[in-house]
Amino acid sequence: MISTDDNFNHKFRTISRYRDFVNSPSVLNIIATIIAYNECEGWLKSLKAHIASNIQFTQQYLNENIPELIVRPADGCYFSWIDCSAIGYPFDEFYSRLIHEGKVGIMAGHVYGTEGEGYLRLNLACGREKLYMGLTRLVSVIKNINQGE
Repeated sequence: MISTDDNFNHKFRTISRYRDFVNSPSVLNIIATIIAYNECEGWLKSLKAHIASNIQFTQQYLNENIPELIVRPADGCYFSWIDCSAIGYPFDEFYSRLIHEGKVGIMAGHVYGTEGEGYLRLNLACGREKLYMGLTRLVSVIKNINQGE
C-alpha cells in the first residue's frame, strides 16, 4: 500500500499485520524453508547434476550446429554465457530477431554490464525439452541470418 497519509499507513499496518499473513510468510513457506535447509541434500545433488548435464548438452548442441558461438559454462550458478560476437551481425538486430522471429526468451548480456556486450545469458535450470526448444530456435535464427533471410 502506498500512501502519503501517515495516520492511514499506521492503521493499515496495524490492521493487516495479523490478517491473512499480509506482512509475513505463509505457514507453508516457513515449513518449505525449514525442509529445504534440513532435508533436501538429495534434491540439491540431483539439481546440480541436471544443470551440469544441461551445460554439456548446450555446448555439444551449439558446437554441432553453430560452432562460431562460444559457450562459457556457468560459474557458480545456473546461467551460461554465449559469446555471439563471431556471427558477424549487429547484436541489437540479432537480439531483436531472437525475440520477435525466434520467440526465444533469453537475456542480452549487456543488461548486466559492459562486460556482457555481445553475449546472451542462458538459464540452464530448466527442463531439457524447454532448453532444446530454445536452442533450436536460436540456431534457426542464426541460420536464417547466415542465409541472408
